[in-house]
Amino acid sequence: MNFIQKTMMLFRVVVVYIFLLSVNAITTDENDSQKIIEKISSALAFQNGNNVTYQSLCGTYSCCNINPENKCSISEMTKDKSTLVFPGGETRCIYSYSTPYAFQVIPGSTDKVLFYFQSGGACWDRISNKMSLCTSNISPQSLQGVFSRDLSKNLHADYTVIHAMYCSGDVWAGNVTQTYNDDKGIPITQKGIINAQAALDWLVEQQANGFLASELSMLSIMGSSAGSLGAQVWTDRILSTVKHTHAVVVPDSYVGVFPPNTAATLMYDYGLCASGLLSLSLTKKCNAKTIAVQDIMLSNLRSYPQVPFAFIQSKIDDIQQLFFVALGVTLNSTQKVIIPTEFYLEVNKMFAVYNRLPNFITYLVDGDKHCFTPESGYYESDGVGYSDNNGPLNNNTIMLSEWMNQLVDITTTTTSSGNSNDIQTGCVGEVKTPSPPTPPKEEEDSLQSPNNRNSYCSSLVFPKTLQV
Repeated sequence: MNFIQKTMMLFRVVVVYIFLLSVNAITTDENDSQKIIEKISSALAFQNGNNVTYQSLCGTYSCCNINPENKCSISEMTKDKSTLVFPGGETRCIYSYSTPYAFQVIPGSTDKVLFYFQSGGACWDRISNKMSLCTSNISPQSLQGVFSRDLSKNLHADYTVIHAMYCSGDVWAGNVTQTYNDDKGIPITQKGIINAQAALDWLVEQQANGFLASELSMLSIMGSSAGSLGAQVWTDRILSTVKHTHAVVVPDSYVGVFPPNTAATLMYDYGLCASGLLSLSLTKKCNAKTIAVQDIMLSNLRSYPQVPFAFIQSKIDDIQQLFFVALGVTLNSTQKVIIPTEFYLEVNKMFAVYNRLPNFITYLVDGDKHCFTPESGYYESDGVGYSDNNGPLNNNTIMLSEWMNQLVDITTTTTSSGNSNDIQTGCVGEVKTPSPPTPPKEEEDSLQSPNNRNSYCSSLVFPKTLQV
C-alpha cells in the first residue's frame, strides 16, 4: 500500500467515524466504540509514525537545494529521473517537525510541461489537525498513472513534470500562521501558496534561462483531490505567467461540493483573499465570505476560452462525501450530512453551469473511486469503474487514459478551423434529467458502496462535444 492509498485509508476511517457521530449511528456498546477507536488509532499511528526526513528522502532521490550559488538548473538533472528541489525561503510544510518543502522535477521534453498539484487532504482547525486529516510531509510521486514514462500508453510520458508536492494542509490556498499549535507547541503555519509559487517561479526561470522552451508547445495543469482544488485556484496565475501555445486544465476528483458557507470560510481563513491569486471581483467576494469554488472556475472558463477544462469525477466519490461531513460537523454548517444520490445531484448541478461554456467537458466514472491520474489503475479505468478495463458494460466508451491522450494530442484534436475534433464528455448510463433524491432505502444508498441509483448521465451535462 503506497502513501496515497494509506492517506485515503486514513480519511475513510476517521471521517466515517465523524459521520457516524453526526447522525447518532454509533451504538453505545463499549466493544463497538472501542473497535472504531482502535481503527482510528491505527490510522493515526501510520500518520504520526511517518519518520520521513530530509536525509531519508535524499538517500533515495537526487536532491538539489536552491541558494545564491545554485539555481538547480534542469539542464543538470537526469532525464526521466526524479530530482527533489528544495527552494528554501518561506516555503515549508505545516508543522515545525515536518520535512522541509520540496517540489519534484522529472525532466523530459523542453517544450512540454505537466504542472501537477499533489493530493493530501486538508487541515483547517484544531480538530482536523489532531485527527491528521492532512499530510504533513512531502512524498514523491512514483512513475505511474499520468507520471508513467511509457509513451505507448501515455502522451504525457515525455513531458517535463513539475510535481508540486503537498504538505501544507490548505488545498494550495493558504498563507497563514494559525492561533493554535502543533504537538511541539509551535504555531501551525500553512504556506501552500508560497510553496506553489516557488515551483512556478522555478519553471519561469528555466524558461528565461533557455533550459526550457521560451514558449511551451503544450502546458498541462493537473491535480487530484486537494490538488484538484489547487489546479482550479492556480489556473489563472499559471496560464498568465508561463508562456505557452496550447494548454489544458484537468482537475481530478474534487469538484467542490461543500456544506453551505464552509468553502468561503476556508478560503478566508487560509488567507486566499489576500494572496493576489484572485481577480478584483473575486477578492471582494472572498473578503465578504460569499465566494464559492464555482466562482473561480467560471472565471477561469471565461478568461481562457481556448483552453479545455476537463474534469475527472466519480459519480459518488466517497472521499468527497466524507470530507463534506467532516467540514459540516467541525464548522457547524446547516447541512452536515450528504448521501450519494444528493452528492451526484450537486455534482451535476455544478457541471450543468460549467457546461454552458464550450470549453468545459468531463469524464464521469460510475462508483466511489477517489483519484485516478496518480495511480496505475488509471489505465484500466473507464466509464463503468476504476478497474473495469473496458468490460462489457462499458459499451465501447473510450477509456479514461485514451480520452486524456486525445486532449493533449493537439495534432489530432484541433482542426484547421480551430475546433476540437470529437472530444466528448465521457459517461456511461441512462441519459435523464436529474431530480432531487427521494428518501433512499438504507441498502440502496450507503456511503460504502456504489449503486444503480447513481449510474445515470445527466441530460444537462451529457452528451457534450468540446469546442475550443
